[in-house]
Amino acid sequence: LCINSNNLSSNDINDKLFIKFLDSECESNQIDSNKRHIILKVIQTKARLSAKQKKVKYPHYELSHVIGKNQAHQQQQFELSLPIKNSSPLVLPLPIPQISGEWGFTKLMLGLGAEKLVMILKLMLLERSVLVLGQSCEEVTSCTRALIELLRPYEWPFSFLPLLPRDMIDFINSPVPFVVGIVCDGIAEINKINSDQRVNEAIKKGLTVLNTSAWSLRIPNDDGIMSLISTPPHLRSILESLRQRLDYLFCREGLSSHNICSFKRFMKYGFGRREKMTISSARKVIFSYMMNL
Repeated sequence: LCINSNNLSSNDINDKLFIKFLDSECESNQIDSNKRHIILKVIQTKARLSAKQKKVKYPHYELSHVIGKNQAHQQQQFELSLPIKNSSPLVLPLPIPQISGEWGFTKLMLGLGAEKLVMILKLMLLERSVLVLGQSCEEVTSCTRALIELLRPYEWPFSFLPLLPRDMIDFINSPVPFVVGIVCDGIAEINKINSDQRVNEAIKKGLTVLNTSAWSLRIPNDDGIMSLISTPPHLRSILESLRQRLDYLFCREGLSSHNICSFKRFMKYGFGRREKMTISSARKVIFSYMMNL
């Protein structure tokens, strides 16, 4: 769902507006199926950035983020009016918020912490499978996608299923490495999957289980592996300071680290300049480290 501003007809912006439309429709529950088709057609045909809107970028220099040198650009928005009586237009801030690159990454950084996040990335480089569990579809899919993106400059060449139906849990016995997300109906179901014999057997064979509801991590109890995936002290120190900075920025806005903001709020407003700068810095540190592995 990350927008490619070089493509005016990108399906990604359609997906973002479609999410916002479905969200508003669920609240009103007053639109029949025929009307939905008309509205979705409008999204498909008119959800296009103008040439001017495509040029709206994040400030190149970090200092510009802080002092708001390009504040006029930061305040620009993309709007799309829908053929619904008395409805408000769908609005996205520019540049388009990055669901996995910003929201998903921040969830992982604040929830897991820097050390455990780097451990998962190293396990993936060792071709170990990862199962992501959670109660929120948005959280599970954005976090799984963020893990894939953080592997750069490497690529994940194996199976990637951001949403796997719960009744297909046998998939974890796959001999091919995978990154899979499962949305559970409450804590009880997460605990049930965590205690499932098939999951426990898969962990013994190398599976890593990330629970985004409790932000817990289950990894194989292998001393040899632990020595390979340990985080260097200098990297841990830099990333932890950036994590604390993010935590401070969100707490200043009255948001806890485990509830940085609702997905709906992020889609509507995005993150502020300081948050974006800190996220960008953390991603650059991880990318630099991965480059030198």
